[in-house]
Amino acid sequence: MGATREVEFLKTSLLLVAYAARFWASRLVRGAEILRTLPIFGESTHWSSAIQPGQYAAFLRDRDTSVPLTADGQFADHNSVTIFDSLSEARAWGEEICARLSRVRCDIYDSEGLANEAVETIYNAAVRGNYVGPKPARRRLYGGLAAICVGIVLIAWDVHRDLLFMWGYILGVKMVLIGGAVAIQGALMLRDLR
Repeated sequence: MGATREVEFLKTSLLLVAYAARFWASRLVRGAEILRTLPIFGESTHWSSAIQPGQYAAFLRDRDTSVPLTADGQFADHNSVTIFDSLSEARAWGEEICARLSRVRCDIYDSEGLANEAVETIYNAAVRGNYVGPKPARRRLYGGLAAICVGIVLIAWDVHRDLLFMWGYILGVKMVLIGGAVAIQGALMLRDLR
């Protein structure tokens, strides 16, 4: 008798979760793409097989979270890509949308798709300096160096205590490794700007 009640309870719980998921998914704001778009994973056809050499794909994303957005700046129901015949068309479209909506980032890729770096990334002019240029490069460099310093202090503290707490050593090594990678990224970004 008790097992039957538990099964019924689980079924009811799953139905409530499914209903809540459908309810919140339907509350997402829907926007219409103006230009021709292809779903990223359509019916057995991937967008990269539909793009021709010389064409460019533009993805609209939130500049901080990389969540897909529509041309209206609303969260997209599904991932989509807009295909252009030339880089200048894609750039003009991306600049127009980013000028209207400051939270949108437009990543433009060539016909090889997401396998390579974006050919161009477009931001709103008011916030571009926070993502491209010397300011974010210095922020990475100094943040990485600060993480390295804190990691070294944690390692030294734990070694001085004969590795009694071990967490200081483990956390310190991770901070040194991650801080080193971030500092190197920042240094390379600064070098590329010269």
